[in-house]
Amino acid sequence: MAPAADSPSPSNDILERQWERMRKSCDACQDAKVKCSQQKPFCRRCERHCIPPASSPNYAVGGAASPFNVDLFGDLSLFPTRDYDIAPLPPPPTTSSSSASSSTPTASILLGPAGSIGLESVSNSASDHAISSIAPAGCTGDCYGAVLQQLQYFHSRLPETTRPGIDTILLAERDMRSNQERVMACAACAANRSVLLLLAVVAERIVQMLDQIFETKSLLDAERAASSARSARRGWRNNSASSPFNVGGRSPSAASSSSSSSSSRVDSQHQQQQQQQQQQQRSADYYACPLPLQVGSVKVNRDSKDLCLKQLLQLRLTRLAAVLRDLQQASTVRPGDILYFSGELLLSDSLQRLEFLRGQVQVWD
Repeated sequence: MAPAADSPSPSNDILERQWERMRKSCDACQDAKVKCSQQKPFCRRCERHCIPPASSPNYAVGGAASPFNVDLFGDLSLFPTRDYDIAPLPPPPTTSSSSASSSTPTASILLGPAGSIGLESVSNSASDHAISSIAPAGCTGDCYGAVLQQLQYFHSRLPETTRPGIDTILLAERDMRSNQERVMACAACAANRSVLLLLAVVAERIVQMLDQIFETKSLLDAERAASSARSARRGWRNNSASSPFNVGGRSPSAASSSSSSSSSRVDSQHQQQQQQQQQQQRSADYYACPLPLQVGSVKVNRDSKDLCLKQLLQLRLTRLAAVLRDLQQASTVRPGDILYFSGELLLSDSLQRLEFLRGQVQVWD
């Protein structure tokens, strides 16, 4: 009796078993991330062995097939089918107890939207945990964030290689005093050693920028004094050379004979003196503040600007010194702590440099 036409041959059964075994090995491979899927129903290995395309859900995600056919969710009919009201979750317990592990939850997280956990809630909880780990209890972290924001501004806009103007430095000093007042008003952050160290770093950077401004002005004043001394000596020599009286044992008649040569020499020296004065004026204009200065409703003119800036700097440096003393006093709570000790060293050095700058302001012309 002839075999039926639709009965599979032994060779086809063997080939099917080989294909199935190769599919399983391809599915279990963790190195190849692109598997046979509906979007790409073949791979090089299947094409090389003439395996017909086959797709499965785990192929699309590129994961290995589960070795056991286990239903992770179990029988859903065992769960209650009644609806749950959408309500916020109860707050977690503050203290852990031994009976909490053996208690049975009233509702599963798989049932209803009230028990669903999304990526947004996970990210929010992670950010809240990071803020709570930085900011102490009872503080929202705004004062800590303000100090960090000012440090980021210094790093991006005012690096140590730049030399900002006095207006930018005074604005930064005002922001630092405002942040210091916020930190000291917060009872939690006032006792936080990290916040105090960050404030000490900000204060040291402001003192450094002020030191650069004062150094530039000191060099400019020294250059002006040397140029004035040279001009005075040159003018005295010119006056003595062009005097009509008896100079160096010469008679007035001999001096009058060389008047033409001396007058030409005086004219050339006068031109040189005018050129030097113009150069000094250009350098003074370069270092002068081009911004208009207005106190209240009164605009300060060019002649009174230096005096007004001197008084303004004296006031702001005095306030900055008071802030540094307050931070230094707050950093001496625990002398053995490394962060408190580092902040105290920064504040001591900054306060010493600031007192030197205050002395320089007082001797300004």
